[in-house]
Amino acid sequence: MVLDVEEAGALLGIGRTNAYRMVRRGQFPTRVIRIGGQWRVPTADLLHLLGLAPPTPAPDPDTDPPRSGLSLVNPDLDVKDLT
Repeated sequence: MVLDVEEAGALLGIGRTNAYRMVRRGQFPTRVIRIGGQWRVPTADLLHLLGLAPPTPAPDPDTDPPRSGLSLVNPDLDVKDLT
């Protein structure tokens, strides 16, 4: 998702004229993308700048492989089977 420069600037407390001036000078505090004839600010970049980036989802043990070299514990394993 993206916002226009005016919306992104307003969220940062920057007026419309200064926001576009910063874009032209390469000084806008986030990435700005030109789409057609319009400047757009990626929402994710703006959220990250504001410290509001969504948390990364926890891995799903049923679909995501373990990140270490260890395998997942079998939940059906009974401790008595180990002795």
